[in-house]
Amino acid sequence: LLEDAAESLGSSINTKKSGSFGDASVFSFHRTKTLTTGEGGALLLNNKKIYQKCRMLRDHGRHPWSKDLFNEEFSFKYMPSNLQASLACSQLKKIKLLLKLKRNIFQNYKNNLKKLEDEIVMNQDNDKVINSCWSIIIYFKNLKVKTINKIKNELIRKRFFPRPFFYPLTYIPAYRKIDKNYRKFKNKNPVAYKTYKRGLVLPSSYLLKKNEIQNICKIIKAFST
Repeated sequence: LLEDAAESLGSSINTKKSGSFGDASVFSFHRTKTLTTGEGGALLLNNKKIYQKCRMLRDHGRHPWSKDLFNEEFSFKYMPSNLQASLACSQLKKIKLLLKLKRNIFQNYKNNLKKLEDEIVMNQDNDKVINSCWSIIIYFKNLKVKTINKIKNELIRKRFFPRPFFYPLTYIPAYRKIDKNYRKFKNKNPVAYKTYKRGLVLPSSYLLKKNEIQNICKIIKAFST
């Protein structure tokens, strides 16, 4: 089992941490993530044999203990720089603080949008699930798609920059080339196609202030009531 834990650093379900379910798991350290090195990520393994294989493949197929510049297998270069590694280590030391900041942002959004709780769905977070809240998601149950687009455009006009929710893979032009009859997938994946139109990724930066969250929520409430 390969676990894609890319954005879920710090999340857990029934006290079991994200990244601990698979034989191998991966976390993203992209510039937008909870912990960042600008690009790249981390691979977590419990199997020593697989670990040694991956360690070789990340450096042009060269074992750390083999002859200099002696490639044993064909592979590309995936090693982070020392600067990137230092940046990751420094953030790992304060990961509890970073997660607390993210969850505080989520809680502020949730408090400000309390009156809309029957009309929207936000990040799952309850007694069993602890959400690290890498980004704050809002899904509008009943609003017309045109209205949701108006919310997005008004936020942009006020210099808040929401992001569209993830597109279904079969909707993205790069993947349409694989199957010319891509439209058939829309009926096979109704939830994915409905969600991307009704979902927004709200601003979630560590630097986001309480009054900015309030202003974002005012715009959302103005179009939702």
